[in-house]
Amino acid sequence: MEIAPTTLEGVDQRVTELDTTVRQRTEEFEERSAAIEAHVRTLEAQVATLIAHTTSLQTQLTTALGRIATLEARDPEPQDGPAEAGSSS
Repeated sequence: MEIAPTTLEGVDQRVTELDTTVRQRTEEFEERSAAIEAHVRTLEAQVATLIAHTTSLQTQLTTALGRIATLEARDPEPQDGPAEAGSSS
């Protein structure tokens, strides 16, 4: 069986078009994947920064609470505020 040259040319053209489409979509997919990966790296860096800040704040809070406990242990009775202490007549 012999296939007409025009039919082969049409098939060849269609295969070429499909190959071009697949290559373009593959490039688009790879570009999007690269963009997503870059965004994920940025988010990971931001999360690491937030964790570091949170840890620092927790340390500062623990230190402040320790100082408060020390001061309360020295003088467990609350004192009058500055306005009341200075107004003795």
